[in-house]
Amino acid sequence: MTTRGEFSLIIATVAVTGANAGTFDPALAGTINAFAVGYVLVMAVLGTTLMSYSAPFESIATAWLDRDGADGSGVSG
Repeated sequence: MTTRGEFSLIIATVAVTGANAGTFDPALAGTINAFAVGYVLVMAVLGTTLMSYSAPFESIATAWLDRDGADGSGVSG
């Protein structure tokens, strides 16, 4: 399961609804809406692509975590 920012679309819809009701600046609502749509689109493509190529990132992360854990100063839980 990957978060792609779908909740951002809900926030953008609230902003547009507020602008239509006159309680929010319409120009800012349009900017929020455009940003949210772009963010969700980029995260959907980028997240899916990076998941398919995650093996190199995993090996780097595990090597880094193993190295930090070996000297006693690493991440503790």
